[in-house]
Amino acid sequence: MVATDVVGREQELATLARLFEQRRAGPWVVVIEGDAGIGKTTLWEAALDLARDRSWRVLAARPAEAEARFSYIAVRDLLGPFIDETIHGLPGPQRRAVETAFLRAEGRADAHAVSAGVLGMLRAVSASAPVVVAIDDLQWLDAASARVLEFALRRLTVEPVAVVAASRPPGPGPVSLSLERAFGGRLLRTVAVGPMPVGELHRLMHVRLGTWLPRPVLRRVHAASGGNPFFALEIARSLIRRGMPASTDALPVPATIGELVRDRLEPLSPGAREALLVVSASPRAPVALVAAAAAENVQIVEGLAEAEDAGIVSRSGGGLEFTHPPLASVVYSQMPPARRRRLHRAIAAALAGSGADGGADARARAWHLGLGAEGPDAGIAEALDAAAASARSAAAPEGAAGLAELARGSPRPAGTATASAAPSTWPSTCSRQGTPLAPARSWKCSWPRWSPDRTARGCSCA
Repeated sequence: MVATDVVGREQELATLARLFEQRRAGPWVVVIEGDAGIGKTTLWEAALDLARDRSWRVLAARPAEAEARFSYIAVRDLLGPFIDETIHGLPGPQRRAVETAFLRAEGRADAHAVSAGVLGMLRAVSASAPVVVAIDDLQWLDAASARVLEFALRRLTVEPVAVVAASRPPGPGPVSLSLERAFGGRLLRTVAVGPMPVGELHRLMHVRLGTWLPRPVLRRVHAASGGNPFFALEIARSLIRRGMPASTDALPVPATIGELVRDRLEPLSPGAREALLVVSASPRAPVALVAAAAAENVQIVEGLAEAEDAGIVSRSGGGLEFTHPPLASVVYSQMPPARRRRLHRAIAAALAGSGADGGADARARAWHLGLGAEGPDAGIAEALDAAAASARSAAAPEGAAGLAELARGSPRPAGTATASAAPSTWPSTCSRQGTPLAPARSWKCSWPRWSPDRTARGCSCA
């Protein structure tokens, strides 16, 4: 994304540009805030281009809902590319703790030492040039990364470190990372991203879809989508495929975001659809893992290329991810429960056969085994307990609690030590659960049903 390619958000982009011009000294933070599909990520990516053009060093992470229970994954994304230039300047205890948390060494790690080490790394990276810590979809930041970053950011004083985060408006649940608490209100700026005016939406559709909608149809699409660019583009794509309605015809607007996404995916081949199922359950999975976990009777490589060409997934850092979070959430939630469990078991088997034996891979495999369980299973429960113990050793109590929660309810041999007594950090948000080993927090509750007037209709499990 190049800043000059941003359509319809010139005012917000100008605000971000002024911040980078005026605030090169000392820490500060800007949060790009808006509803799902409103264009936060587009502005976030443009902000990173603005930073690079001004010779800022960019530390970027794009948390995903499916990865929110994996500890330190975001902070590894942020500082992993800079670890070799910063780790050797840390005191011994901090260096060993960071190497364990960053999966470069086995052993135990102290949580305070990890936090102090990340602070030292941020100071080292910012010593030669201003730094922007960029986090997209802040609401999906894993708890361990949030804890470490809040510790480090709160202790910055004169260092030229900015935080640029994209996030949905605060909801009723807990906030993973309180930037206001870390920086103080005087350093915090919010750029609110609202509905797009009809004229700007017209330009956006021409740039993205290569066509101009008739003005009467455009106005109806704008009204139906509430000015949300993601929804408007999806409705327009559907109209282009089906044919433009007459001015007197009803606009075929889907009642939910699920129907909208189903319509988008309908033309895809079985191979592309199967690939999307795997990526929805294992974000940023490499192509080899997607191919290993997918059904055997489909053309996965060709399907992935088709999905990329359709703008549904993209490659990032050697893995695959959806171009828009709503696509991933809907694809996953619409899988029948039995199919979802089979898929998680296939991903676990693919991870076991990949040859990787690091702690994070073992914990991910245990997590997928738990999500794929057909019922109480002592072997899976033991694997989850072992993974929870590994997470605690790596100074990731939040990840340990999540694994223990998944193991809870499974029988185990008498006298076997269990980690499942650890308190859960994921309270239930829905009365429906997938399996006896399913996590308390239901995936299907992540996205409210979408309606044309942009109001939530409650839990999508209902």
